[in-house]
Amino acid sequence: MTTPPPPTHSADASDGPVFHTRGLCLSEERTIYRTSIPNGLLGALCGATPTTTPVGNPETSVTAILLLAGLPRLLTGSILAHEVMHAFFRLAGYRDLPADVEEGTCQLMALLWLEHQTPVEVCGVGVFEGGLCVGCVKTIEEGCVRLYVYACVFVR
Repeated sequence: MTTPPPPTHSADASDGPVFHTRGLCLSEERTIYRTSIPNGLLGALCGATPTTTPVGNPETSVTAILLLAGLPRLLTGSILAHEVMHAFFRLAGYRDLPADVEEGTCQLMALLWLEHQTPVEVCGVGVFEGGLCVGCVKTIEEGCVRLYVYACVFVR
């Protein structure tokens, strides 16, 4: 008799919230450094410690925004709004933002996008989209735990 392998992670209520990755913002940062050795070659021969200093400001680029395929329009749009906010932070040079501030602001952007959508009335899809929109907004608002509380309180 064979038994299935144990689960790698159990989503128990005591484990806290379970997050699913539905979108990703990929970026790269390039910094040029100048390395100098005190007293040049003589310093190098005598074992002087080289110093490195950055030259100019780091160059940041967003290489891709990835979204899970096959999701409904409103969910895709809210995820895209969230990820575009991450891209904005990278491109605007906000590298030292605390994670709770960045994530809270990105969730706020997704919430604001959802609140400005109207359900599309095509083949009865509007009822489904209306319910989905309410569900997405409720999920974001309920996710306003300690990490997102400042941004979510601001919008209300």
